[in-house]
Amino acid sequence: MLTVGTDGTVTGELPDAAAWYARFTPGQPYRVLLFIHGFTSNSVNSMPVRWIQAFGPAYDAVLAYDHPSLLPTPFENARTLYEIIPADLNLSMDIIAHSRGGLVARSLIELVPSVPGLTIERVMMVGTPNAGTEIAEYEQWDRLVTLGFNTISWLGTAAGVGVQATFLGGILSLILRAGGQFVFDLPGLTAMAPGSDFLDQLNMPDHAATTTARYAAATANFDIASIPQTSFREAFQALAAQLFSTNQTIW
Repeated sequence: MLTVGTDGTVTGELPDAAAWYARFTPGQPYRVLLFIHGFTSNSVNSMPVRWIQAFGPAYDAVLAYDHPSLLPTPFENARTLYEIIPADLNLSMDIIAHSRGGLVARSLIELVPSVPGLTIERVMMVGTPNAGTEIAEYEQWDRLVTLGFNTISWLGTAAGVGVQATFLGGILSLILRAGGQFVFDLPGLTAMAPGSDFLDQLNMPDHAATTTARYAAATANFDIASIPQTSFREAFQALAAQLFSTNQTIW
């Protein structure tokens, strides 16, 4: 757990109970704003600085939860977070969560037995794939690899590079596919796939119905094809992004 200044910069850590008690007095009520980052990110790189600067001064403390997102599921991240917070503190918490961080926040509220002195009041989710995202499916990776190496092969043929370069590209394609199968066995990633056991459990109707926390979500309609591309490289990157962003479901 990291401490954050009202200017939006990380100022320190809370590595153990002694550090928490040095910052928070047991029994005394505190209002806390918590930021939870998204997939394969960290708090320093993804901190919503302007939001922290705008909202942070209204709280007694601003914290950020740095957590691994490849191996643990969002549920496991949430359980670990509760284990970090001493049970005898009296914290009223609001959460800003980016992307996968919203799944961690919902797990805190809906799936994990809560810490007695911690009450989560409000959660702002920014781009959270509550119903899953095809980014977490192996088929999307395979489509991108196929697209990339078909393009490389076509360009190599057009440029007269010859069969050797095309053959080497095919070998690399097989290596990437094999690596992709390993990557997509990681629980932290596959938990975000539509229809995963984690999401099925999280989205059972009775969970949200029993919580008193208030949810809000920031979403946007975004079409990469509407942005002008000035080079073949940018156009290919845009096409790849479109493949990966198709049918990402956010509510």
